[in-house]
Amino acid sequence: MPFEDLFGVGYRGLVLLHEEQRESPSQRDDYYDETFAALDIQGLPVKVSVHSHHNVFQKSSWNITSRVSISLEEYEALKLARGVQDTPEWCQNRAKEERLAAQREKLKEESFPRCPGCRRQMVLRQNSKNKTWFFGCESYPKCTGTRPVSDDLRAKLKKLGML
Repeated sequence: MPFEDLFGVGYRGLVLLHEEQRESPSQRDDYYDETFAALDIQGLPVKVSVHSHHNVFQKSSWNITSRVSISLEEYEALKLARGVQDTPEWCQNRAKEERLAAQREKLKEESFPRCPGCRRQMVLRQNSKNKTWFFGCESYPKCTGTRPVSDDLRAKLKKLGML
């Protein structure tokens, strides 16, 4: 999402001015063009246009296609008319989500087993009939290795929103 990417590189007070989405004929690619008013890393008001590309098989990419200085008065008027996207509440939620993501990753590294059959990493899966959780090999259906999820680990996974 370009909004979060811009925030990540130092833009603040992001005001969405325009957004357009296009889908490729193959339906594997999505293209987004968005324009924001914002304060850059030095606190100067700018209009920034961003193009992003999302592919179901690859990591998303984005780039700034234009960056134009605007007056502080123009920025303040846009902010008043359209509202700021990165509110203090949004920033707090983002920080919370980043902490949760780090905790989830740590739990995965420490607690998710390797497949007994092929030694690949196992992933969480849910039985479609009885809805119980188990570990299944990431290379399923080539490998059908499984392991149960302990009650203790199930509680930790629930607490972190992974179940």
